[in-house]
Amino acid sequence: MLLILSLGTRWFGIALSFVALMLCACQRPAVVSGSLVPVEARQDVPDFGGTTIAGIPARFSRAEYAGKVVALSMFRSICEECLRDRPWMAGLYKAYRRRGFDVVELHLGGGNDSYRSADYRVLAVGENFTYSFGGLTAVPSVILVDRQGRMAFWSIGSVSRGAVEAGILALLDHGR
Repeated sequence: MLLILSLGTRWFGIALSFVALMLCACQRPAVVSGSLVPVEARQDVPDFGGTTIAGIPARFSRAEYAGKVVALSMFRSICEECLRDRPWMAGLYKAYRRRGFDVVELHLGGGNDSYRSADYRVLAVGENFTYSFGGLTAVPSVILVDRQGRMAFWSIGSVSRGAVEAGILALLDHGR
């Protein structure tokens, strides 16, 4: 550490960033975004609160969705890519809801109220919500929750409908 300090504040900042990155990497499953998390590495999705589109406080709980595959779709209404993804997420919901699939959209704030038109549950959760999931900050992001309430898939940033649908089908068909 003394050596790093003697090299100047630039190197100290780089070293500190590296240590922080390594600590954060230990918090997340060792899996590539857009693929299923191995069963043994899955973590419980935390219960959390938000506000419904009617302004009523509400909670997401694993118990409420037990036995279902759930997509937690995080977005901001000022994000153009997020708004482009909403129609295909609604299509996936309509295609698979009878098989035990559900969607909960998580509005992270910003912009207008265009999020109010969903066919499924929407919770306004605010900017700091992503820290519940290890600090995921990019939108759009999708987390698929398996039938046991564990994070089974995640896609951060540019979300692929094909990857999300493949994850949904794997979880619905095989439970894995």
